[in-house]
Amino acid sequence: MLVDTLHYTFWFIIAQLDVQYKPLYQNQPYFVLTGLLLFVYIFWSGLYLALTKQEKLNHLTIKQHQLELLVKDNKIKSLLEQLNPHFMFNTINNIRSLILQDTDKARDMLLSFADIMRYQINSNDDALVPLEEELSFVMEFIELNRLQLGKRLMFSSNIDSALLKNVIPRMALQLLVENAIKHGLNQSAKPASLQLTVATEPTIDKPQAWFVSVKNDGTLNHNKSNSGIGLKNLDARLKLSFENNYELTLLEENETVECKILFNY
Repeated sequence: MLVDTLHYTFWFIIAQLDVQYKPLYQNQPYFVLTGLLLFVYIFWSGLYLALTKQEKLNHLTIKQHQLELLVKDNKIKSLLEQLNPHFMFNTINNIRSLILQDTDKARDMLLSFADIMRYQINSNDDALVPLEEELSFVMEFIELNRLQLGKRLMFSSNIDSALLKNVIPRMALQLLVENAIKHGLNQSAKPASLQLTVATEPTIDKPQAWFVSVKNDGTLNHNKSNSGIGLKNLDARLKLSFENNYELTLLEENETVECKILFNY
């Protein structure tokens, strides 16, 4: 409307200054541009509102995602805080019992325990760590137990080095090994095997699948939960970190128990 008025006024002034332009002035329709400008105005306003709304929606989506990640991170840290005292209590208990039998071994065991605790303290609360880092920690843990169990612990491993950069929940392998030793060796005075495997297991629908597995001699006690706080805790952490891209299984076959985590990423 404003543009039309200015346009019409312009030609009015020109016609007053020079009469030869009067016919041109009289032929100027007053609302020549109103329809077009109204359409442009409505279109631009709609586009502006749509873009503004989408920007606000994207901002809210990002904030919601950040909040969900924060909640997940806090849950994982809470679960790790539950696991650390459990691990420390078991190890200190083992050292205490060993002091009465062999003070030199108990001292070595205490030094290994200090190295293991250093891994946890220096981890900056990372929920996921490279497999290579976790394996180094687990080997320390196995040596710690070897000091107590001696030749009774027959350990073997098969590690695919191509998978060492893959990430895994912190202390996941330690938990599987600890459970294997607890239920496979501590329940009997006989020697028992402990086998750690890290390998690929691709399928048509899961071409990137790989797994970690811990096997030990023994049987599952079906009258009592073998998962306890440990495996339930681990399953909760796996769910938070990998959603449905993992499988945690505990199976017994031919007096051998296998706990396995299959990853699909």
